[in-house]
Amino acid sequence: MVSWKPGGLLKVKCDPDVSNFPFDEQSCTVVLTPWGYDKSKVILHSSSSGMDKSYFEKNGEWTVTDTSVSSDTVSAQSVLKFDITIKRKSTFHGLNTIAPMVILLVLNPLVFILPPQSEERINFSVTLLLSYVVLLTVLTGVLPTNSKPMAAINYTMITTLCLSTRSFLDGVPESASVPSDSVYKERTRSFLDGVPESASVPSDSVYKERSK
Repeated sequence: MVSWKPGGLLKVKCDPDVSNFPFDEQSCTVVLTPWGYDKSKVILHSSSSGMDKSYFEKNGEWTVTDTSVSSDTVSAQSVLKFDITIKRKSTFHGLNTIAPMVILLVLNPLVFILPPQSEERINFSVTLLLSYVVLLTVLTGVLPTNSKPMAAINYTMITTLCLSTRSFLDGVPESASVPSDSVYKERTRSFLDGVPESASVPSDSVYKERSK
């Protein structure tokens, strides 16, 4: 029986599943095996069922929820499997990613409360559309770039952006419509009714009276 306690830093990569970002939980398995020795010469065993976290440093983004160590045989070689489960801390992303998106999502239907031919409606639609574009630009550096699978929040952002664009396009024809003849006549009548009598054109009798 030989006790082996090697030291060193190992960098490993695992395929993440970010479909539930930012509430995702990742599991990673690290396999160690003595290269060039089969199980008849070297058999690996662990002295504990979990990892020693004496030198573990806490991370601000991830929390280690579970660890396990097990021995196995793969292709006539003895191997040790280290399983690590980590969970993302979602407070930061909840306040800076989820909350702004929900607020804009709630404000989007309020566009249809404003009158169709109101300038405030088109202005409000443009403001929301630009807000979505800015938010999407900012979140590009925060959201995971993994495409298999893609995070559900990415689909939500694109869907919300499309809905905001649709509400903007629906309001453009109504606000840009040309008034009919009846509208022009009504506006002209309203304007003439507001003109004071002193500003009216004098008649011929008034001209004669002034010439005397």
